[in-house]
Amino acid sequence: MQIHYQTKGFIHPSKPGHPERPHRQMAALSGLLQLPEGKLSWHGAQPVELVEAEIAHDPNYLRMISEADFSRTRAHQLDGGDTVLSETTLEAALTALGGARSATSQIMSGKTSTGFVVARPPGHHATKDSGMGFCLLGTAAWAALDARNRHGARVALIDPDLHHGNGSQNILWDEPDTLFASTHEKGNWPGSGQPEETGGMGQIINVPLDKGSGSATMREAWADIFDRVAEFGPDLIIVSAGFDAHGDDPLSGLNWTMEDYSWFGKRLAELADEVCHGRVLSILEGGYDLQVLKHGIAAFSAELTELDDKSTSPGLVPDTDLMGWRAPHLGGYSNMPHPGQEALKVTKVGGRLWIEETATGQFLYTVPEFVKLISRDPLTHLVREANALGQLPIDMIIRLEAEAKRVAGFNPGRSNDFS
Repeated sequence: MQIHYQTKGFIHPSKPGHPERPHRQMAALSGLLQLPEGKLSWHGAQPVELVEAEIAHDPNYLRMISEADFSRTRAHQLDGGDTVLSETTLEAALTALGGARSATSQIMSGKTSTGFVVARPPGHHATKDSGMGFCLLGTAAWAALDARNRHGARVALIDPDLHHGNGSQNILWDEPDTLFASTHEKGNWPGSGQPEETGGMGQIINVPLDKGSGSATMREAWADIFDRVAEFGPDLIIVSAGFDAHGDDPLSGLNWTMEDYSWFGKRLAELADEVCHGRVLSILEGGYDLQVLKHGIAAFSAELTELDDKSTSPGLVPDTDLMGWRAPHLGGYSNMPHPGQEALKVTKVGGRLWIEETATGQFLYTVPEFVKLISRDPLTHLVREANALGQLPIDMIIRLEAEAKRVAGFNPGRSNDFS
């Protein structure tokens, strides 16, 4: 499996406390690094030109986001505040498209059977003419059209994310030689994805899942969808790989487990082997609990790596150390450098506790809004451990959040996967 990833995961910053944050990408990479050596090769993604996005997006929308003025603000809000456009967000989104194009070319040329694009922002809520739901450009739907246009491929895009991929559906609604299929939590945002929404040519499949449902319901739904995909006969299967339907995700009302993601990967691998020579491209979408994201992406991807029967050189293996990052949050959170002090310290600014890199003054981490810290002690202990180690690996952040309690109003966690 080839991993095409954003080498500067911090260039699309988040609002402090927001669940969609740069640390998600690091958690995903940490999960993939668990897979056996020889199964993966790593590739730094490069952005495509803005005009290339026009196959999926209205030129007026692209012009609006590319000409946004940042002289008086660090970010613009596209949908009431949850989707932010910073000065470097468009570069990040175009890099995700570039990773998808490169991975698709490698797959369609037979150099690999499977690829995974690990980049932010996610994409499946971005419509032809609007960014929303944390998404700016419709990476997966764009990749489907790009594969069709450049390689003559029939493409099935499947979406197991907690939320309906309304943007992907919007982009592919009237597109021939494509199929879009989604399961999602019934009644959850954005509210679309009803069974009667079948597309301009009957090539869209929506299966809403009842809140509280789990393994049996998801497996039945996806077994039926996989049969429909086989009937469609794709040359390439693209996955909008979201992991927020897991029972421990803070936004989830579904009860998927790690075994479900492994099952999904295995069944997908069997399907791809049967209908399209094992060709599968996965693209990261949702998943906001870092522990779930790390282990979910590993469980899913481990099954797909079996489609590649040869070892490969490792390539540009990523580093999951947060030290050396540019501050990944909006709001101007950084201090003057303090060389000579310990590498990291805990700082309180704007009513929040932060981990600060003293040599650069960059604020590297603050807990998301769904994590409850009763005191600064957990951060203090983490910083002490990181200073002794000489680095701040993402796995330390994952452990901190896994051991903390959830804020009221968010899913407290219902699975037994990590007990």
